[in-house]
Amino acid sequence: MPIRVMVIDDHPVFRKGVRALLEGTADITVVGEAGTGTEAIALISSLTPDVVIMDLMLPDMSGLEATETIHAQSPQTKVLVLTSHAEADALVPALKAGATGYVLKSETRVELVNAIRTVTQGKPLVPIEFTASLVNAITEKPNDLSILTSREVEVLKLIARGLNNTDIASRLNIGEGTVKTHISSVLGKLHVTDRTQAALYALKHALIKPDDIEL
Repeated sequence: MPIRVMVIDDHPVFRKGVRALLEGTADITVVGEAGTGTEAIALISSLTPDVVIMDLMLPDMSGLEATETIHAQSPQTKVLVLTSHAEADALVPALKAGATGYVLKSETRVELVNAIRTVTQGKPLVPIEFTASLVNAITEKPNDLSILTSREVEVLKLIARGLNNTDIASRLNIGEGTVKTHISSVLGKLHVTDRTQAALYALKHALIKPDDIEL
């Protein structure tokens, strides 16, 4: 089944350009567009996109506000920020608002397509050059890893490497329901809201290295 994508940007020409880039890809279909955050939020429930491509600069609200609302309203929808902002100080708030990935508008079509595929799998995606500043900013309140059980640490490492629930269950030889229980516990204990922030926590505390992430 193709990945269902919605494009949110206030520039019609840019939206049409992104649509044209993606419509030639067999496993991706563009189900809709929106020029404002309000319009996008209203369309989410009817269009049920797997991935929303989000610009940070919208006329009626910020892309961060739209991301936060979409994340709360439709948590299964992944938000991929596509922006010209190349500074980490723009990236951090986007991830905290619920975005799964962050891609610069200067990237190529192939990189954008790969980014969509990556976030669809629930894998966090950020520019590698931002990693050092990002992990410090997003984990401002460090926690003691001793609050996690050994199994929860294993699960956290696999989340950070980019594995989905099915792959984690296979690696650890446990059921997917058990994996979901462990993930909920990890997020609660670390006071983070999603897998992306959990992965960044693992990076900050050297549970894995950036090169360990499986894309």
